[in-house]
Amino acid sequence: MENDNKITLFDDNGNEMNVEILEYFLLDGQEYVMLTDLDMEVNDGQVDIFLMQVNVLDDDSEEFVPIDKDKEDEVYEF
Repeated sequence: MENDNKITLFDDNGNEMNVEILEYFLLDGQEYVMLTDLDMEVNDGQVDIFLMQVNVLDDDSEEFVPIDKDKEDEVYEF
């Protein structure tokens, strides 16, 4: 059975990153996603997480993009 929370992202250079979607959340009407890198080592039971902005492209697809610099601190504090 495929886990829909595990996806592969590609950066602008075509590099792959296998990630797990931990949570979606809304802030000021904008959707964001919390992710963790599945290829990263777990240290002392902790994993690194990162946040990205979600842009809905159509009913079946969305893209994850970096958070706008002017909103970054507010999103990470949330």
